[in-house]
Amino acid sequence: MLGKWAVPCALAAGACGFALGALLMPPKDSVNNDIHEKLESEQPADRQKAIDALAKHRRELIELALALAKQPDDGKTFVGKKECGIRMLGELRAEREVPFLLDQITFNPPGVDFVASELQGYPAVKALIKIGNAAAKDILDFRLAGADEKTRLLHAYILKRVWGPEIARTLVKEKLEGKLSGDERAAFQAALEYFESAIKNPLGHE
Repeated sequence: MLGKWAVPCALAAGACGFALGALLMPPKDSVNNDIHEKLESEQPADRQKAIDALAKHRRELIELALALAKQPDDGKTFVGKKECGIRMLGELRAEREVPFLLDQITFNPPGVDFVASELQGYPAVKALIKIGNAAAKDILDFRLAGADEKTRLLHAYILKRVWGPEIARTLVKEKLEGKLSGDERAAFQAALEYFESAIKNPLGHE
């Protein structure tokens, strides 16, 4: 179904950064030229056709990215297909794939160890930050409580990057004023302390 996108996709495993740039732009051929012409047309109907074509292109790329991101990772390939697919979902702002990306949040490519100063080494974290508010809201409403300590830290990091520590602190305080289980309260309290630390010491905070 993806047709002409399959070949550049296959190249993504070895050169993800280059492939991302190529995949996110329509190919420089007659189809691309036609889209450009329609976008610059004086006819509203032509411009609408161009918008529809670009939207279809984006949907195909999201399907492609998701297929890549679902491939198993062998733990050996640097910038492998799985990482590339996850990164593509972020670049495409694929809001519908937020639950999938949250399930991949602790996936770290070969050579990246988990320490607080290297939170940016997790491709799903980067992708969720790019997606922004939809990802942060999902975390706050459904994911922050009940996760292990490592995952909670990654969740809190995303909230801080998307909303800023002050807004994230305010929203977590609101959650703490509601009815929570013991585990939920402990998770939100830990997040609150994380945001307060970021506010007090922004230069020393990831």
